Amino acid sequence: MVTELHWFVLRAVSREWGCPILETRFAVSDLAKLQSICDQDDLDYIRLDAEEVSEIAAAFDVALICDGCDYDLARWKPSVVPYLIHTNFELPLMLDGRKPLAVFWDAYPSEILDYMTAPFAPYVSNGQIVSRIIERPLPQPKRGPTGVYFYGTTIAYFAMPDEVWRIDAYERLYDEAAASGWNDQFERRLGHLYGYTESQIDWWIANRDNSRPR
Repeated sequence: MVTELHWFVLRAVSREWGCPILETRFAVSDLAKLQSICDQDDLDYIRLDAEEVSEIAAAFDVALICDGCDYDLARWKPSVVPYLIHTNFELPLMLDGRKPLAVFWDAYPSEILDYMTAPFAPYVSNGQIVSRIIERPLPQPKRGPTGVYFYGTTIAYFAMPDEVWRIDAYERLYDEAAASGWNDQFERRLGHLYGYTESQIDWWIANRDNSRPR
């Protein structure tokens, strides 16, 4: 009998930049054991505390130590994209001048959105980055699968000071797409707003999943 292996990535996340700075991949044959340590059935993505990291390290022979870091765990998914995707590296790429716009959104109230956008706060305060927060309330509260009620969507925009026009352009793009349906032209415009190169956008459009949600 062949034992099924489940692959995961344990990451150390910089509290200053909000991006992974160390990661390690490991295999799990006893999925129930990992679920028990994390106290979660769904292991697609979870944040971990120091005690959980220590238990995982002991149970699965994993070593990852980073002072002053947070930790998260995600199922490993192989990537074939031939360039650096901005996701999870938004802030350092913006500070390095390689990304003009970052956008985060979630239903509110949202602890994960607060966690993801917190590293931007010092740079917003000193004027290096401009922030705009937009809340779009639902006609009535919606109850989520865990029983928590959500009241709308929060969109957090971050742009370099001379690139603030991209926020308005992003809003217009999605208003237009909501009326007509998503297509490759919207995908191309979105890629430009995020700061990807023409060749990167060409590759993405040729290879992306056409079922992108609106």
